[in-house]
Amino acid sequence: MGCHTPAMRPIGQDDIASVDSSGLRSCTSGRLVIIAGLNPIRWDFATIGMPGTPHGRQPEGSNHCWVAHAHGLGARQLR
Repeated sequence: MGCHTPAMRPIGQDDIASVDSSGLRSCTSGRLVIIAGLNPIRWDFATIGMPGTPHGRQPEGSNHCWVAHAHGLGARQLR
């Protein structure tokens, strides 16, 4: 994006690093890609959060938290 993000650097170095690209036109779709772990183009998430789009994640879909919970693992929301 071309901006300086000093607060994000320690997260990538010390905690987690995202290896997938989520450079989408909406921050809503970017968050969904990270949470759901799905390819935004293949699943048509590239327009989520844009006004008037009928596309989006379906309720029957899964995400990392649901899969981890099914195997007895806990998941937390980062704020």
